[in-house]
Amino acid sequence: METPLRAACLVALLGSALVACAPAPAPQVGSGPPIWAVRDADSQVLMVGAVHALPPDVRWRSPWLEEALARAELVVFEVMPASDVIGAGAEWDAAGAAGRLPEGRRLADVVGEALWTRVAAAAPYAGLGAVELERVEPWLASAMLDGGWARRGGYRADLGLEAWVRGRIGSRVEVVALDAVGYEALAGLSPAAQRQMLERSVRTIESRADPAALDRAWARGDVAALAAETARMRDEAPDLYEELVADRTRRWAPTVAALVERRGVSVVVVGAGHMVGPDGLPALLRARGLEVEAP
Repeated sequence: METPLRAACLVALLGSALVACAPAPAPQVGSGPPIWAVRDADSQVLMVGAVHALPPDVRWRSPWLEEALARAELVVFEVMPASDVIGAGAEWDAAGAAGRLPEGRRLADVVGEALWTRVAAAAPYAGLGAVELERVEPWLASAMLDGGWARRGGYRADLGLEAWVRGRIGSRVEVVALDAVGYEALAGLSPAAQRQMLERSVRTIESRADPAALDRAWARGDVAALAAETARMRDEAPDLYEELVADRTRRWAPTVAALVERRGVSVVVVGAGHMVGPDGLPALLRARGLEVEAP
């Protein structure tokens, strides 16, 4: 549910008058990605829990989301695609430079020999050599392991929900982001959170578990499975969860709540982990007094 490259610069959302819309029927479990809704007399804010990359064999369909996008004039993404801002590949180049350890310092010096040994053993399963990881910060080593493991599993960003949404809205819809594109959020993680991030990446590879099991749950709208996985992250990696998930979601909540003041349809697309549990957007919006319809 979480992809490697993240950022932490809140973007202000600028509104314009939109046409009023008729309420759409509430989505049901099994109908596709989970969708939450906030409505009033002349506005509708739909929030979609996204998976950022998928393998070709995980298929889904959501006529309800297609119909909503056909009427939307504003789509709010978690981040802007790097290619929209600095060009394809440029972000990874910048991340590689920022994540390089100082001369003479090794990843083992940062995380200890025990974890480094596990990292080196996991590297081939991600299509990497240990030498590629020994001189980078823990956050970048984690991102490289996650990315390589996902690629070997057939995962592609162009099959993720954001790419699907962008392919259906073209240039006719106003598009903004809650966070700026970039790697700054990862580079700014505390040492404890970076270590937990790396440990989770290694543990994922070591487990050899079916990586698409959770994605299939997402595709059928199984919110309980998504909430359980997010709770597991909170328990196993509390610093990482707080800094990369909960804190960012709290920063987004005022901006998303303000969308209700617009007329018409707004669609918000963020990682599914930001939509479930006590720190998810629906819970935070309810705490602000908004009525949120659940999938």
